[in-house]
Amino acid sequence: MCGNTKLIRMPESALARVIVAIIEKLLGVSTREEGVVRLVADGLSNRDIAHELTLSEHTVKNYLFRIFDKLGVSSRVELVLFAVSRARQPSVVN
Repeated sequence: MCGNTKLIRMPESALARVIVAIIEKLLGVSTREEGVVRLVADGLSNRDIAHELTLSEHTVKNYLFRIFDKLGVSSRVELVLFAVSRARQPSVVN
């Protein structure tokens, strides 16, 4: 974000809700990690996530590192793919 540009929050996507539900069920992530995952799934950058959650960008990176480590993934794309693949397994989401 540059200058006077304001972040406009879009309504949370259905995909983001599914991703967070799956990750919570599998790992019991913290409330803050849940918020980070939800915003990643909505496509926000680290900077925008930091702004939205009133955190530093460095703190967001730390949360992502811990989430990635818990799941055994190494990128945002892998995080979303991990959750989507689990969503197709009905026993995980019930």
